[in-house]
Amino acid sequence: MKILQEEGHDQKNINQSIQFLSKNNHISIQSSGDLQILKYQNQEDLQHLNEARNKLSQDEYKVYECIFNSKKKGVDKREIDHQTGIFSGIVTKVLKNLEKLSIIKGVKGLKARSKGKVYLKFDIEIDNDIEGAAIFMKEGKIDDDLIKKYTSQIIEEIENNSKVSLDKLTSCLRVIDSNLDTSAVQRLVNLLIFDDVVEEIKSDIGGQSMYQLCNWVNVKNRNLDPPPLTKTPCGHCTLIYECRPGGIISPENCVYFENFADW
Repeated sequence: MKILQEEGHDQKNINQSIQFLSKNNHISIQSSGDLQILKYQNQEDLQHLNEARNKLSQDEYKVYECIFNSKKKGVDKREIDHQTGIFSGIVTKVLKNLEKLSIIKGVKGLKARSKGKVYLKFDIEIDNDIEGAAIFMKEGKIDDDLIKKYTSQIIEEIENNSKVSLDKLTSCLRVIDSNLDTSAVQRLVNLLIFDDVVEEIKSDIGGQSMYQLCNWVNVKNRNLDPPPLTKTPCGHCTLIYECRPGGIISPENCVYFENFADW
């Protein structure tokens, strides 16, 4: 709307056009704080969603709509919680039910934004960017055993050297598999960071990123639970640098921190 205003279009005409497009289901209007976001609606997609609305419960439909609109990129549970406004425990039950009905599928993501699964419509092909790299795939699915093999090697290398650079980790893993590149190893390291096993630090020389084991990690017994403070939502929030008191994203309206405080 700002672009239209800058081009000299009258605000009244803009509002009338938006109302017409919305009334005829050509666009949807969503609110984000003080902003209104206009989104084009594909008519075939709209028909599909209308059919789904008639078959699913209200909560199931909200979750499915969120996943459907994510297309090939998929969406993780945290984002589903945020977009739908549904209690996290209910979202978990709905996701399990939709998976059982083969309406959606969950894949383990290697991308930095995803700690757990990324959810997609069941018949959509997985975007390679979600999985991280084709090298981690086996018969179209994530090879968990292969990932475990690589991450175990990363942990061992860091354990033996205290602090290790990404380049050194890449060289170490390339002995096992020469097809691994730096970006693939970075995704594996990200998994360990999100699992609170590894943490990133800055080197005193040149500010290079180095990786070390988290303080709570007992290498001999990896079933040890981390201290509760390492699990605060702020430590995992991708919007932490945009969060400020009184802002659109703020501690006051953070549902994740509220749930953590209740715990």
